[in-house]
Amino acid sequence: MKPADKAKNVEAQKQQLIARYPAFKGLFNGNPEDMAKLVSEFGQDLVDLLLAVVADGNKSPDNKQFDFTTQAGQDAFNTKFASTKYYTTSTTTQRAFDLSAEPDKAQKLEAMTQSIAESYGDLKLGRPVLEKIAREALRKGYAIDSISLAHLVNSTALITPSAEDSTKSALAGTNSVNELMNIARNYAYTPANLMEQVESVLTGKPYNGVLLTVDGFTNMAKQQAVGMYGHLKDRIDSGSSLEDIFGGYRNRIATTLELDPKSVQITNPLYARVLGSAESGQMSLADVDTLIKTDERYGYQYTKKANKDALSMGTALAKMFGEYK
Repeated sequence: MKPADKAKNVEAQKQQLIARYPAFKGLFNGNPEDMAKLVSEFGQDLVDLLLAVVADGNKSPDNKQFDFTTQAGQDAFNTKFASTKYYTTSTTTQRAFDLSAEPDKAQKLEAMTQSIAESYGDLKLGRPVLEKIAREALRKGYAIDSISLAHLVNSTALITPSAEDSTKSALAGTNSVNELMNIARNYAYTPANLMEQVESVLTGKPYNGVLLTVDGFTNMAKQQAVGMYGHLKDRIDSGSSLEDIFGGYRNRIATTLELDPKSVQITNPLYARVLGSAESGQMSLADVDTLIKTDERYGYQYTKKANKDALSMGTALAKMFGEYK
């Protein structure tokens, strides 16, 4: 193949790759900082794979491995991509945001930042904090009115309170705040005005005209939990929190999905589903196993166990049809 043809093919590979994953455009501009940023964000193994795709342009058409104009080339790339650390540790929602073009990401980030600022203006969070929350919300697929986003905003507000709000800054390091936030977490209690309630309990400042106490705050959290899970009312009234009830499922889910148990939180609607509803009641552990193994949103198909089982099944079928002896 002539050098000119090779250069043309390499450029074609670059354009195919950029069209498929706009986020990697900076991989080819010769800027070491952009390269380092991509390695930091996506991992060296994925960057090496992308460079291999481009290098494929030096090969003759018959020897190309990653030709995106063919189904075989796309399948070969997808197989390699699925084995990278970035892919195995990210969700479909994360990848949809991360791999989009920078202008698209910037537009989505600005819109979400503005929405959060409008919905949680009472927390007086600074622009950098709002953008950090917005980026995480977009990567996790949180809707602006979701409980998950409310929890993210309020937990971030405690860790990074506004410099303009000295009261919140003073509260952020106290044991009392930790106590109240533990109560909130135990009952998946994440109202938009959570910080105002915490402040009322700790400073004596009225909340909606009423001075909240720890007991009052706890009762509000319990009432919301009962409102969401009426079928668990007897257990909650007898002293169990939602966290106590959910704890029976956490290790089972984490073990099956090969996750850190700390990442399996009741504030995630996907996991909260196991608590059931008034119509269905709590899910059994057997039902939970079926749910997380068959619903692709949980990612069981990417676990080592699932891949091992698939390989074993494939081998068994091959033996049945005489491909192996």
